[in-house]
Amino acid sequence: MVSEPDVSVATPAREGRPRLALLIAVLSVAAFGALLGILWARIAPADPLFVAGGKAYPQAFQPRDYISDDGLAAVMCLLAGVITAVIVIVILRRRGGADAMLAALVVSLLLGAVGAVTFWWVGTRMGYVDLAALLSNAQDGDKFSAPVRIRMPGVLVLWPAASSFVILLVAIVDWWKIGRAHV
Repeated sequence: MVSEPDVSVATPAREGRPRLALLIAVLSVAAFGALLGILWARIAPADPLFVAGGKAYPQAFQPRDYISDDGLAAVMCLLAGVITAVIVIVILRRRGGADAMLAALVVSLLLGAVGAVTFWWVGTRMGYVDLAALLSNAQDGDKFSAPVRIRMPGVLVLWPAASSFVILLVAIVDWWKIGRAHV
């Protein structure tokens, strides 16, 4: 009689799968962050500057473009956080387990941090201009556009925060369903 192999025993191939899945997730979110960074650099309004006395000044007294850069980045980070959390929840629920929501929280926080940093790094490097070199060759009255940048670093926290909030909502709904089932 041929006995079936015991699949509950961890094999080296099974032990490496979560690590490979995490590596693929990190690389995927980094690529997603890079794409969002490129999109942000392309669609965010440019800050118009003019040269006076060898220094660059905004053309308007209170430039609206500053808040537009950060506002657009905030919206993109929020949406990316929601998308990341939904994907993580769907994948980890398939695997099951009692700690699926805790694992989803930890993974989405990690992925959110990776995605936000990649988003910021790629987005700010896309239109990078060496302002010192530009100013050294500029005449008074010259006009040019400054590259996009994040002036409020808290915007980058929105990606992992949005992921955490979605996971919190899903956990509350699950808890509510379990409580209603026992009534």
